Amino acid sequence: MRKKSLAVLLALAVFIFLFTATTAFATEFSDMPNNWSTEALNNAVSNGLLKGYNGKILPNDPLTRAQMATVVNRAFGATEKASLSGYTDIDSHQWYYDEMAKAVQMKTIVGSGNNLYPDNNITREETFVVLARAFRLSGAADSALDKFSDKNLVSPWAKDAVSSLVAAGYIKGSNGQINPKQSITRAEFAQLMDNLLKKYINVAGTYTIDYSGNVMVNTPGIVLKDLTITGDLIIGDGVGDGQVTLDSVIITGRTVILVSGVNSVKVINTAAPEALKIADYFPVQGYASYVYEGIGNEYASYSVFIDYASAGKVQQRVDNGGTVAARVLELKDGKLIRQLFQGETYYRENLLNVTDASAEILLMEPLKAGISWTLKDGRTRKITSISADAATPLGSYKAIAVVTEGPYDTITEYYAKDVGMVKSVFTSGGEEISSSLKELIINASRLETINFYYPNIDDGKLYFQNKEVSFHTNDVTVEILAEEYKIIPNSSVGEVFSTNTRINSLTLNTDNKVAIDLNASFVSEMNAGAEYETMLLQCIANTFGQYYNAQEVSITIDSQPYSSGHISMQEGQSIPVNFEDTIEIM
Repeated sequence: MRKKSLAVLLALAVFIFLFTATTAFATEFSDMPNNWSTEALNNAVSNGLLKGYNGKILPNDPLTRAQMATVVNRAFGATEKASLSGYTDIDSHQWYYDEMAKAVQMKTIVGSGNNLYPDNNITREETFVVLARAFRLSGAADSALDKFSDKNLVSPWAKDAVSSLVAAGYIKGSNGQINPKQSITRAEFAQLMDNLLKKYINVAGTYTIDYSGNVMVNTPGIVLKDLTITGDLIIGDGVGDGQVTLDSVIITGRTVILVSGVNSVKVINTAAPEALKIADYFPVQGYASYVYEGIGNEYASYSVFIDYASAGKVQQRVDNGGTVAARVLELKDGKLIRQLFQGETYYRENLLNVTDASAEILLMEPLKAGISWTLKDGRTRKITSISADAATPLGSYKAIAVVTEGPYDTITEYYAKDVGMVKSVFTSGGEEISSSLKELIINASRLETINFYYPNIDDGKLYFQNKEVSFHTNDVTVEILAEEYKIIPNSSVGEVFSTNTRINSLTLNTDNKVAIDLNASFVSEMNAGAEYETMLLQCIANTFGQYYNAQEVSITIDSQPYSSGHISMQEGQSIPVNFEDTIEIM
């Protein structure tokens, strides 16, 4: 009898803990943490999902399956109940009997065989399955879990749900792990619900303000009018046989209708917004230069110049004052793809048709909040807003915000219509580095400083002139360099390229040797003996070796090994770069 009384008291305590109607503010909880979960716990309390007990919120306590069912029912305003007659481990006198009946009706709790296990602590992966069912999330690839070192611990029956929540950006994990078998704590659950739902509308009335994030409507008599929801709209079971009216509403994400009433949703002047196109937010345009102002790091300021552009492709030169990189971006099949990233690229070469293993998707259609994808390295990239505010030195923009989540850092990029990327913010360990658009120059050119070497037959030395060479988008590099080389700085040095000399090709090979192929005019128009010809070839080696930062240069004539009346080279033979005793022309 004493044991039975104790059980009744414990059950009553749990009932009071979950259902006390008094709303408590965060400051009233003596154990409210001051960490990552604080805001989410505050929101869970204010939205009526969690309630304190004896002045405590108990953030680290686990949730049972019955408690989880109860909280999810609250969120959705669940009212309909299923029969539990087929389950043997649940008593109609228990406080949670009706809540479990609602959960079974919603199909969020299924159980196993004849058991629902209401008193068992619910694991993280079980929680993920419940919420994926509730929010109708499924179909993500298992590769979404690749970034977690314990992905193999996820049960086969939970993989689709867990992958879908990860791919959508709702699950972050901790220290590279997802901990699927651990019991979920109240704080962890509060954070998960806060990721899934940003606004609960549960008081009848007319609402006219925009919302960013997923919105839950779980009460009848709601009118949403002249507003935009940047996220999903979920109409819960609490609407019942009442009505929710959508009047001139734009919903950028999904509309999930869970209410069973036949005429519960009335739609007026509401249609899907016109689909946004990546081409509008990343215009492929040549003759442009972007200048970004950085904060937080000496290399956060940089410039981007369009070296080459073709249909749907651009090759960017990214210069932050410390290094220069080449980046090839392509618009293809509704995606903006970075096909190539090549660091330490101080030379100018058309790489539009080159790809590498680092290729990754930067943007993906449909351009809607909540769209996410997983990168090859396991990081998750997600569109969090299509109307984010991005303040820059050049002005303020409404932009598409794309967040890339890694194990230890987060990168947020903002793309504005008709401009491209206007801002990026890198955060890690409390540090923040930002780069914001300061200047956009149309019809731009880029100056490169190049040393051209010339021979002096009188003293037998090589002289070089430091020249600023101007390049525009899609200029043919070999043509510009050849013409520049034909200009002799003064009468004390001789010419290297004759009037009709052309560069057929100029490349940096994988062995870090420069290969330059000249036309036959270089040899036929040369008026030089063996010594002077040797100086000419050394000038070419120094000029193009230095341009590519290479140590050797091979010279061919019309794709054949170099040969003249004085000098012949074997196939593959190269000339070492040699700057010894060279003199600058001032």
